[in-house]
Formats: sequence, C-alpha cells, structure tokens
Amino acid sequence: MGNSGAYALLTIGSILIGLGASPVYTAGTTFCDEIFPPNQVSIYFGISYGIGAAAPAVGFILGGVFLSFYKSLGEPPEGLTVDNANWVGAWWLGFLVCAVLGYVFGFLLLMFPAQLPECEEVKLKKLELNIQVANGEEGPTNEPATVAENQTFIALLKDMLPLLKSILMNPVFVLIVLGSITDSMIISAFAAWLPKMVESQFGVTSSVAAI
Repeated sequence: MGNSGAYALLTIGSILIGLGASPVYTAGTTFCDEIFPPNQVSIYFGISYGIGAAAPAVGFILGGVFLSFYKSLGEPPEGLTVDNANWVGAWWLGFLVCAVLGYVFGFLLLMFPAQLPECEEVKLKKLELNIQVANGEEGPTNEPATVAENQTFIALLKDMLPLLKSILMNPVFVLIVLGSITDSMIISAFAAWLPKMVESQFGVTSSVAAI
C-alpha cells in the first residue's frame, strides 16, 4: 500500500469516527431528554457536554505520551531519539485504544432496553406540562395526556416540517446556531493545528507539543 492508499485509509477512518461520534450529541441528547424529568435533565446535559469538552484535552495528553514510544513499540535504532527529526512515534496507539473502548461501551449500550422503565411516565408529565403552558394553566390538568405511538414516517414528516419552518423563521435561534457554527470552526481549527504550530515555532518534539 503506497502513501495514497494509507492516506485514503486514514481519511475513511476519520469519516467513520465522525459518523459514530455525531449521534452522541444528537440521539444522546434526545435520549437524556426522554428519560429524565425536566428539573434534572439540565444536569445530565451539563455532564455530557462537559465530558465532551474535556475529552479532546485528555486525547492530546495521551497522544503526546504515545508519540514518546517508538512506532513499533520496540527499541529504536541506535542513535535515534525522540528529539531526532526522523523519530516516528506510536501514533496508531490512540486509534487502537479508542477502538477497544468503543467496542466495550458500544456493547454496553446495546444492552440498554428500547425504553427505560420510567421513560413513559416522564413523557406523560412533560406532555401534561406542555398542555398546561399552551392553555395558560398553572395547576395540573384533569385531562389525561396520551403519547402517540406507532406513528408512520409520513405522519412524523408532516408534523416535523411545520415545526422546522417555525424554528428556521426564529431569528434568535438561527443567529445562535450560526454563532455556534462559527465558534466550533475556530475551536476545531485551533485544536487541530496548535500542536503543529507549537512544534515548529518553539522547536519541541511532537510528543511535547501534543501535551
């Protein structure tokens, strides 16, 4: 496999990582919202996003440690040290560790039931609260709330399109989303290229720059 094949393999792997990581912030957020009551869900949102913010920092530190090992995990050739420009660290260890952890936690997630025991009760309470807000009521309603089940895809699509149009017509929401996108672009570029900039500007090794 030449350099082009290795590059294509790394590119496809990065795409798969992105596809696997994105549902954590979409489906995971929805899952938390469905199983936790309104007065607790913000706490779990904070824990989830806090871990997501801290994980890249831990990844950089572990990456710096892995790069301090020789690429084959054996003894490097005589005279070749970490400070040498020809040093190639064990960059692949990070992918291996994350793959193993992904399989372990993925297996645990597969053991979750389709619906947790208290999920239906939480849904009904939230539905009752929405009905009260819509009717301008403060006390509990006497009408029992029901959760629609077994909706077809067409019915869900018909319900989603008006809601999507209403959201997109909200200037506050649109501006917040655009601001978040811009912020993420800056942070992602900064995080991706900062170690390389530190390495070239200050003349340190790749392992030290990552840490």
